[in-house]
Amino acid sequence: MRVLISGYGIISAGIVHNLLKAHDAEICIVSRHLDSYSDSRVRILDAVAHVSGSPEVVVGCFESVETAENFWYSAAMTSIIENDRPVCIDISTLGVDYFSEWHLRLELLGADRIECPVTGSRAGSLDGTLSLFAYFSAGRPTPIVDRILSLISCRIYLFEQPCGPTRFKLIYNAWGATILHSLCNFLPDLQTHLSETDFETACTIVKSDGWMAPVAASKLEIIRSRAFEDIHFSLENMVKDLNLYQAMCGGRTGALFTAVKDVYGQAADRHNYRVDYTKVADECVMVPRD
Repeated sequence: MRVLISGYGIISAGIVHNLLKAHDAEICIVSRHLDSYSDSRVRILDAVAHVSGSPEVVVGCFESVETAENFWYSAAMTSIIENDRPVCIDISTLGVDYFSEWHLRLELLGADRIECPVTGSRAGSLDGTLSLFAYFSAGRPTPIVDRILSLISCRIYLFEQPCGPTRFKLIYNAWGATILHSLCNFLPDLQTHLSETDFETACTIVKSDGWMAPVAASKLEIIRSRAFEDIHFSLENMVKDLNLYQAMCGGRTGALFTAVKDVYGQAADRHNYRVDYTKVADECVMVPRD
């Protein structure tokens, strides 16, 4: 099972960890930041031009359009696609314009393409329990792709149109950012208007009762403990995704989204992009009621 991976971050690190559970895994990682890997089945290269052998699957995981385009559209990658015919998978969240061009260019090369943004953050990537939003240009996965996806994910949601997974993922992330912002906004009210003991009772209630309990159970203690340096999904990536969502909507996103986007932008400017996106809680100050 020969896999070429470009980009090594929170998600791709977990993916590599799970792919190595396959006894026949041979993995090549193209990364400018990774020098070595503990498993001898993993080779590290600083450029796609140095890739040797014939990868059966190529996986891209990028934080910027520029980095993604420099990889996929390079002469070296074009040669690999034309000569080795690997299945090309991009799990990045980079916007509709990027993936429209990606599908067009790789289709001209005859590539079997899978647009596959993921959710599950760091924990899901390490546990092999990512959820995948997938469009298969061939209609279904090949046997080797099926093996790979089964190692890294627990659910695959199929979309029938190219760019469908990306459109959904941007809406999904913007929606999630808005829900988290509301949690951050009302938590100070609980603390202001309840005694210390009653505040603890209230936190127990919101984590266990009602439709918003899964959200509170997932994020409330992170916010209370201020564990923002433990990155599951970075503030930098959330701000990127909010900008991409706004671009997809042509700027017609409404007052609620505008307010939410501004708060995440303020958090990024005030603090540090390389923290968890729950850092937005620092922007929600307690304001006593009259």
